[in-house]
Amino acid sequence: MRQLIYVYYAIAVLHIGIFMTALITVRPHHKQLAEEEGKEASFRPFLAVGVRCYDMLRIQGWAKNYLNLIYVPINTLKFSTKTWEAVKIEVAQIITILLCMNMLISLLMIGTSADVAGIFLIVLLSLMIPFVKYKQLQQKVKERKREILIELPKLLNKLTLLVAAGETLLKAMAKVVEVREREEHNVLITEWKRMIHLLSHQYSFPQAMEEMNRRLAVQEVSLFTNTVLLNYRRGGNDLVVALRGLSQQLWESRKTLTKTMGEEASSKLVFPMIIIFLVVLVIVATPAIMSMQF
Repeated sequence: MRQLIYVYYAIAVLHIGIFMTALITVRPHHKQLAEEEGKEASFRPFLAVGVRCYDMLRIQGWAKNYLNLIYVPINTLKFSTKTWEAVKIEVAQIITILLCMNMLISLLMIGTSADVAGIFLIVLLSLMIPFVKYKQLQQKVKERKREILIELPKLLNKLTLLVAAGETLLKAMAKVVEVREREEHNVLITEWKRMIHLLSHQYSFPQAMEEMNRRLAVQEVSLFTNTVLLNYRRGGNDLVVALRGLSQQLWESRKTLTKTMGEEASSKLVFPMIIIFLVVLVIVATPAIMSMQF
């Protein structure tokens, strides 16, 4: 028992020492990075400490594989020149959470009856939190893709109607963005608006379309980009026919996606329903069992 207490003392002192050293040696550029890139981060008051720990513990040297692993989803979500800064913020969050949780567990174990379960909990947290963070990033990428796939057929449908009515492709795209932006805001509308902004800054139409395609990184957007680039110079009926064919294809993809999302939602309800059933069963069966005993 006493040896375990000493172990918990050592863990607590180690984590408190790292935390206090980082807190004392935080530099202005650490605070600036935490403020600029960590607006949506958890543990924001201590995020600069996590950023300092990242540098102090030289995470980039020995955790390169994990950094490369989370770089891919972050780059998909951010797609900017500051992707590595965003990676640093994500890892800083993990460090901050681990320091706080491990300190708390160690102090609780010291204050109560020291148990070996606390050691397992600390090890488990140290392994699970980075894994959970990676899974959260993957889920965000998945949700982003679904958002794009749901929105793209709507935009394409409006675009096809405007082009069929005699509007030029560029003006039609600008009008579609203007109308949809009033109704709702999502990543596809943002990137489409950015593409139109690039066109007004001396980008050619193919360059702007390819940039949007590269930033969104979704197969259906690539299909849309290729279809438009192959047919936009022809204009007229050829472009309208191509857009209508693509629109029908994307609506079918959206129907499939909506069906899949519905099935996933139904499967998520199974476990709560089982819990409710067991609770009702206990409530109903308990009086009957007690009456049988009497």
